[in-house]
Amino acid sequence: MAEERLPLLRGHVTRVDTYQSPLGGGDNAAKFPSPEPDVHSKSLLGQLDAIGHQIKARSEGARDEFASREIVAVHPALGAELEAKPLGDTRADARLIGVGETGTILLDVADPNMGYLRTKIDRFADDTQVKTKLNKDGSTTMRRASEGAVAPIGNVALAKLADIRGPRLRSKTLVAERLYWFEIACRGGYRHPDSETAGSRTQIARQLHAIGASQPLDEFIAPEQIYFFLRLSQPHLETLLSATDCIYEAELAPPPLRDLRLLDDIGTRDIQSFSLRQPDTEAPAVVILDTGIATDHPLLKMAILSATRAGPLIPSAEDTYGHGTKMAGIALYKDLGAAIERGNAEAPHWLQSSRLLVKPGAGTGADENYEKWPVLTLSAVRSAEAADPHPRDRVFTLAITRSMQEPPLDGLQPTLWSHAADQIAYNEGNGRLLVVSAGNARDQEWLKLAEQYPQLHFSEKIHQPAQADNVLTVGAYTSRVDLPIGRDYEEYEVVARHPGGISPYTSTGLSGSEWSIKPDIVMEGGNLAISGTLPDASVPTLSALTTDRKHTLGRPLGLISMTSEATARASRLAAKIWAAEPRLRSETVRALLVHSACCPPKCSSSSKESTTGCWFADTACPMKSSRQRAHRTGRR
Repeated sequence: MAEERLPLLRGHVTRVDTYQSPLGGGDNAAKFPSPEPDVHSKSLLGQLDAIGHQIKARSEGARDEFASREIVAVHPALGAELEAKPLGDTRADARLIGVGETGTILLDVADPNMGYLRTKIDRFADDTQVKTKLNKDGSTTMRRASEGAVAPIGNVALAKLADIRGPRLRSKTLVAERLYWFEIACRGGYRHPDSETAGSRTQIARQLHAIGASQPLDEFIAPEQIYFFLRLSQPHLETLLSATDCIYEAELAPPPLRDLRLLDDIGTRDIQSFSLRQPDTEAPAVVILDTGIATDHPLLKMAILSATRAGPLIPSAEDTYGHGTKMAGIALYKDLGAAIERGNAEAPHWLQSSRLLVKPGAGTGADENYEKWPVLTLSAVRSAEAADPHPRDRVFTLAITRSMQEPPLDGLQPTLWSHAADQIAYNEGNGRLLVVSAGNARDQEWLKLAEQYPQLHFSEKIHQPAQADNVLTVGAYTSRVDLPIGRDYEEYEVVARHPGGISPYTSTGLSGSEWSIKPDIVMEGGNLAISGTLPDASVPTLSALTTDRKHTLGRPLGLISMTSEATARASRLAAKIWAAEPRLRSETVRALLVHSACCPPKCSSSSKESTTGCWFADTACPMKSSRQRAHRTGRR
């Protein structure tokens, strides 16, 4: 529990490390004691015999007809560390697969009798094989044959799912009958004979059919292994492991690949049983000022507090364009893909929607209605507050912006819309937290921006009303640099090649001007891919999985990126702060976000041109300068 004098601090123990003095070493270092030879050797040989009995006890047809080898797990004794190399033997066709995080050695053996290992065990127990070494101090050291390989072994057994699990799978408790996307590493790879890769492919496909989990094999051939991406339950995965001889590792699919598969495979029918627990009555709300929201979406419905419109010019509160519903998915879920696989989630805050426009460029969103936007924005804010008169904390989210790139708006001077945003945030001294998107770089300039990334982004200035002093302006960086696996993307290249760089989509403020340095913070906003001379903003692994208004057509999921995604993420973070500390003022939450911002990993703001470092000049980096600016301007 937090102390009264430090009300913002929370903490819990996540790991306990044993202290080890750095001053030791040398000949005084502790060594793992060698076990009693006769007892240890008999135990290990008995374990090898048990493997043979277990194999003979298999029922006919229990394994695939191509499965002729065995995957064996060698576990270290308590406090010991195994030496991997001596446990393999190329002459006996016993291949070393690798060492797990728990120190377990995995072997792919042709002969389950493992005669080569029996020989090492026998030599370890043979007193005639003991060698004596005379030390400089006159003492003697005795060492048994194969002691380094045999002594640290705790037990040997056929590998189980617990032995081949990857780090993500080990850290997660699976629901028995729920389906998950797995990444299965198998024997094969392009450095090995084609027959091994084909054999793994055949076994996996045939056994998937046998257990009733047939699916097209989505595969990736790496140098040393072949990877399959499969949607299975845990019982199916265990059955697949026992029926084949080729699985080296089972891991939960990386989130980008998992989300790509969910996007393609999940229909509205698949999420009808999804359970979303409503937030607490007093929980804060994220108010999305956008194109409305799909109020009956199964992944959103239980968290929607109200859905209103900015005025009579807008026909209804329902989203018919889609952008607002996509914003809602990011604002509500930290990891939507994980929630879908889990089948349930607890809403951390409420959602409110106030429809500001039907679609960009039409109706209230048309340029001829630009003068109405300041009034419409204020009306949208008041409409949401009137729909829920409860005095709750609200994060107002605006990702609808207008470019200031063309003359006569050559600088970042205030406009009517930014004045309105300032007044909305000031709220006659009562304060509102208004989170505004910095705006996206012009799409007709994407190719040029990609060619001169990241320097040219300084010419893409932020959109109005993001220049308003009193709002929290959000730009975008990206950590998504991996393209989907497969031939469809072989000719693609990502623009931001290193995690932590500027998102190719974002606009920026102007350094060295008299106006406020913007954006205030940056959040994940995705990456852009180029194929030849064609920019592609819809690459799934470079975007975020979110909710889609087309759920009534069977497509409940969609993709979002750019500064809209970044703004929704910032709003969710602000609501999370308010949920933890509901007594904070809106300007305090905004200040906490700005002051806690830091440069992404490998970011060095001293470099103006490094694609691996911070993309801001030293005087313009929002992660550094916003702290000074907040104190200097004294703004609310």
